[in-house]
Amino acid sequence: MFPSRLFRFAFALLALASLSAADTLSVGPVGSGAQFSEIQAAIDAAQADDVILVQPGTYQRITVAKPLRILGDGTGSVTITWDEFSVIVRDIGAGEELVLSGVEVTAGLSFSPSSLILLQDCPGTVVLQDVFMDSGFGLPALQVESCARALLLDSRVFGGGAAHLACVFARDSTLWIANAEITNLTFFFESAGPGVHLLNSTLHAWRATIRGGDLGGAIDFTGEDSLEGGHGILAAGSTVNLFGGPTSSVVGGQGGTSNKFGAVPFPGGAGVRLTGNSHARIQADIPIQAGLDGLGHNPAPTVQTDGSSSFTLDAKVFPTLVSSAQQTQLGSTLSLTLAGNPGGYQVLYLSLRSGPTRSYRGADGFSLLDRANLFHVASEVLPASGAFAIDIRVPDLSALLGSTLFFQTAERFPDGLALRQSGPANRFAIGNPVLVTVTH
Repeated sequence: MFPSRLFRFAFALLALASLSAADTLSVGPVGSGAQFSEIQAAIDAAQADDVILVQPGTYQRITVAKPLRILGDGTGSVTITWDEFSVIVRDIGAGEELVLSGVEVTAGLSFSPSSLILLQDCPGTVVLQDVFMDSGFGLPALQVESCARALLLDSRVFGGGAAHLACVFARDSTLWIANAEITNLTFFFESAGPGVHLLNSTLHAWRATIRGGDLGGAIDFTGEDSLEGGHGILAAGSTVNLFGGPTSSVVGGQGGTSNKFGAVPFPGGAGVRLTGNSHARIQADIPIQAGLDGLGHNPAPTVQTDGSSSFTLDAKVFPTLVSSAQQTQLGSTLSLTLAGNPGGYQVLYLSLRSGPTRSYRGADGFSLLDRANLFHVASEVLPASGAFAIDIRVPDLSALLGSTLFFQTAERFPDGLALRQSGPANRFAIGNPVLVTVTH
């Protein structure tokens, strides 16, 4: 790192840290010396914007209705488990932010139709970062209801499967997904579920792999007119923006066959299914794959629309960003990899929190950082490979413990590429948000 960049980053963190007056609460197993033995007890005692650092262990369900940062402390596995709704987040107000990071969320031993995580009625921002979800019994993993900004970052999500259930479901919400893997489960007897199901919602996705559920190899026909594999993304009355980037893909689930009436094939799922006046904007290089029928033939449509819906393929390469670590410690170094157009001029920004979603004239995409406390960290011209790694060192400053470092890039396209765009030639694009937590 050039000295000027290191100085700029350190200065930014020092300046931002001086704005924070949050307390830090600790949670750990009995005998660990932590202040609380359950996360919920710390939540109840915390004030708005406090930090809760959680030591390795298994904890009971939590309900959160205040802006907090709840972070695994980075020293081992933190698991939250219950028979239904292991995590409920609700009523995070406009201008407020809830961060849950570095935890595993699993289902308990009894079956319940509830989701693992429920986000509900949040005009503010809810961030799930470095969260592993596994429903285990074919439950929905993440359910988002009436939330203005729900971010799913650096996470792995497994769930859904049964009776059309989605792995991730959003209603009347805006959902951001980056650096995430979403996989629906294999299911028998009824149609498999989609990877992501949107109802009157908006999805922005970068560097994400999304897969619909497969039907089992032998289906006991239940009387449905048509069983099918799960769609990768199912949208109704919704907007889908697939901005792409390395590792991006959308895959429909495989179909199955009936064992009651012979080898009757059921179709696979579409990669993207758009209904009810939905529209998708898809970066043209994203691999989108449809599922085959139960005999391994006749793939479903890659992108399937009804008469009211449409999609466009965009040849533009959007900038993306990924961190080498989701948690970091004071005095340590992490690497951020900027990817985009060879020759593109990228600017990296930092804030300690997200802010209102903003769009800018002449820029494609959306800014999600707190503009009032935004710092310029670095500027780079991408090499011929289209990727550039920046090493940054976190100052050994105790005031930064429990901080959330939000990064986002903006890229100015090379002139030739900008001029070839259809429609207005936006010369800038804004990439995905990245979060790194300072936990130990």
